[in-house]
Amino acid sequence: MKKINSSLVFVILISIVLTAVLCGCGKSTVNMEESKQGDVSTAIKEEMAEWPDNDYTRAIIKPAAGTMDYVLYDEEAGYYGVFLKDVSLEEGKQYIQLLQKNGFETVSSDSNSVAIGELLQKDNVGVSVSASENVLAVYIKLNSEDDSL
Repeated sequence: MKKINSSLVFVILISIVLTAVLCGCGKSTVNMEESKQGDVSTAIKEEMAEWPDNDYTRAIIKPAAGTMDYVLYDEEAGYYGVFLKDVSLEEGKQYIQLLQKNGFETVSSDSNSVAIGELLQKDNVGVSVSASENVLAVYIKLNSEDDSL
């Protein structure tokens, strides 16, 4: 049996999750034509050597394991994603448990033998954690009181 590259599994897992989320966001053909001119991604990817300090990262607990790799954020859309490397799947699971011990409640969860994904909520903070061997991704969304994940 071939060894599955954990990065490939992580990319596939993220692709499946994003596809499922975006399926509910479809537009009619008319609306798509109108919006093509205005659709511009404002997401920014930035390599980081240290854990960032901002409103998003202050809303959660910093993972104990891993090495900072990069962040991906979009101020317009209101999210901040932190990506760490050199993290085991077990350390990813422990991080999710730490969030739960600190008041975050699981909204949705899925896992298999090589990856785990967990969506958590506490007050106005939504956190999505994806973990596999060597990768931990933490997506943070700060919601107004009227918003939900």
